[in-house]
Amino acid sequence: MASKRGQDVETEMLHPGQHGHRDGTTPRAPRTWMVAASMACSIIVGLVFALVHHFFYTYWNGKVVSSDSQQRWIIRGGTAFAFGLKTALALGTGIAYVQYFWLTLCSKEFQVGKINSMFKVLGNAFELCDLKLWLRLPVLASLAVVTWTLPIAAIISPGTLIVTPSTGNRTQLLGVPQFDYRDYTPFASPLTSDDANFAGASNKLVQLALGSATTQSILSISPPIANSTYSVKMYAPALTCQIPALNDSIAIEAAYENFADTSGGAGVNYFAWVPYGDGAGNGCQNGSIAIPSDFTSSKLPSTTDSCYDGYSAKLNVFIPVATASDATPYGSSVLLNCSLMNASYTVNFDFRDRAQLVGVQSRELLNGVPVFSSYENMVVDVGSTAVFSPMANKLMSYISIMDAFGRIMVGSVNTYHYGTITPAYTLVLSTALQSQLSPDTSGKIDASNTTFARSVESLFENITMSLLSANDFIVDFSNETKAAGTPLTAVTIYYPQNVYTYEAEQLWLAYGVAILANVLCLLAGTFAIQRNGLSYNNDFTTIMRTTRNPNLDLLVPEAESSGAQPVAPRTTKGTLTYQRSNEYGWAGFSVKGMQ
Repeated sequence: MASKRGQDVETEMLHPGQHGHRDGTTPRAPRTWMVAASMACSIIVGLVFALVHHFFYTYWNGKVVSSDSQQRWIIRGGTAFAFGLKTALALGTGIAYVQYFWLTLCSKEFQVGKINSMFKVLGNAFELCDLKLWLRLPVLASLAVVTWTLPIAAIISPGTLIVTPSTGNRTQLLGVPQFDYRDYTPFASPLTSDDANFAGASNKLVQLALGSATTQSILSISPPIANSTYSVKMYAPALTCQIPALNDSIAIEAAYENFADTSGGAGVNYFAWVPYGDGAGNGCQNGSIAIPSDFTSSKLPSTTDSCYDGYSAKLNVFIPVATASDATPYGSSVLLNCSLMNASYTVNFDFRDRAQLVGVQSRELLNGVPVFSSYENMVVDVGSTAVFSPMANKLMSYISIMDAFGRIMVGSVNTYHYGTITPAYTLVLSTALQSQLSPDTSGKIDASNTTFARSVESLFENITMSLLSANDFIVDFSNETKAAGTPLTAVTIYYPQNVYTYEAEQLWLAYGVAILANVLCLLAGTFAIQRNGLSYNNDFTTIMRTTRNPNLDLLVPEAESSGAQPVAPRTTKGTLTYQRSNEYGWAGFSVKGMQ
């Protein structure tokens, strides 16, 4: 019987309301669902804060930082969301800890000091230093650790929106360097009189041509504005190199063989020439420099109506005994006939980060450029003044560029008895073509019609584009009169700026771990409620109702002596006073009005 009574007492303490009570009170139904709902709501609210934080940062991702004040308020907003999430999740883990704390107290015996540590740990992290205690209670310890470490997520997440340097851009219509062919004088040497003959390229033009050829690049062009790009369509001279007719190739090969047989061991590695006129406008003779007579015994390749007084729109290049498989049908030599053409260019210019990148997007060859045979055909009358026609100015500008190019290319590179290589007249060895003209260990030159033709054309193209680096040859947009008729160009201007960069994976890593840990805590709390059959609050009434004292029992119905929720109104409306007993000298809480 005693054993049965003991079981009833234990059952009554853990599950009040299953038996009658001496004070006649009726037990209230446990409200475990409210505590479970509170834990679930903490996760939901935390997830809402996480989503709002994510969408808030996503909105600002990639946007330009407009001011320091804006940046500060965004950081404050992100910190507020992180704080809200941390608070919501900590509330849930705290509730779960209380449920498991009471499950632990109801199922095991502990020293009062240990109970103090378990009770205070949510308010004092130093209580976790009692490793001996917490190793015995791994679930309870985990709940406490999770509650204390949740702020880490609130530390990491605001820093997932950072400010990074970026580049912005805008488009503006500006005047960009473009060729000005309306006046040939910057391109050509000045005429001494109205009937003077063309005197070749100007010194400035030759200087730029040599600079481009020797540096193997396009000279530095002044952009309309720093850090900009644009694409412009322009008309400019171009060079196209083709393999001449077979009979011309045979003639050149024969002349070279004859020269090699009679030169006493001297050889020609490179030979370039242009046709020249006879001064009477009767076509072109061959060769513009002195060459060995043996080398001129056969007629060299030429064209009609392509030269006048020594200035040509043609260039012939001969490189004997090349090793390329695509050489001329006769032997293995390189023989090219290059012609000056008018071309339409589409060129992309990029001037970013103090670097220049000029790329020809497309080049369309339009028509060949003839050499003028008479100045009379180039002059038009404007009132009482004779001036060059627009076409004549452009033609002389083109021919001047060709002349400057010819001064670099025309001449020969000879190999003498002792293997020395000597250039005569030509500057070709100072250009990018030098690598294709240097003999290898076998004495062969690694050049071919195809590769050398493209190299010659590229060299001419670089020289042409380099003229845009000098104000003499381009449109002066600062002078409205001179710039009239020249359209402005859409220029993309790049400038530095700061933008917000959102690292979403970092935010969700921090929040994901925190929310997952909170879910595990919720499961532990739900398990404790299920085992207890009751739910608890972490408040004074819970402690008071589980403490037996005749004075305090006046406020605690027997049905609620377990300390579980809910609390009777009579308990919450009672008034306690902390005082010392006159009879025994003890101090403590008592119901007001009683000693």
